[in-house]
Amino acid sequence: LSAAPEDGILYFGEPVRVVTTATAGREGVRYGAGMLVVAQKDSSDAGRREKLLDRFQEAAVLEEMTAHCRALFPLLIAYQRQNAENQKEPLPAYAEKAGKTAVRRRSADAVVSPAGQSSAPPSFPDIRLEHARSVWGTCASRQGVIRFSTALFGTSHTFCRYVAAHELCHLLHPDHSPAFWRAVTALCPDWKALRRCAPTIL
Repeated sequence: LSAAPEDGILYFGEPVRVVTTATAGREGVRYGAGMLVVAQKDSSDAGRREKLLDRFQEAAVLEEMTAHCRALFPLLIAYQRQNAENQKEPLPAYAEKAGKTAVRRRSADAVVSPAGQSSAPPSFPDIRLEHARSVWGTCASRQGVIRFSTALFGTSHTFCRYVAAHELCHLLHPDHSPAFWRAVTALCPDWKALRRCAPTIL
């Protein structure tokens, strides 16, 4: 979990205290009033406490990122549709070099258009977690899988929104081309400011 000076840990950017209590009932963690209350049968068992907090962290990040993705996904589809209609995107470099002939396929049943986007809208991705400490998220566009780092637990809700937008846009553009960043801007107009203030991943 991400450290917060003098306040225990960070819960999506908010410093919170961690309080451990003994319980004869079900063990678990709940959030409220600026605290994470860990209820466990043996309140002196530090190892068990960490396991319960890790489980809570995973569930919280999965819920947070799934909510952002579900809110942003319709915007992604609308952006792709509008972009295809306007056809204002330049040809990808590889298409120009090939004499603007057939554009490489992204999958067996979806052809990339001259705008560099799939002609068929992407499906909502399979969202998973990973304990990454070098990246906030990854997108396997061909498999339709997006993985988010559990370290997002220590960042803000707005930063999580940017990370969700970033990875969703990789469903259309697996690179970091200008077209990709235009898609990110459509979903998250303030992404530059959020990226400049990005916390250091631990």
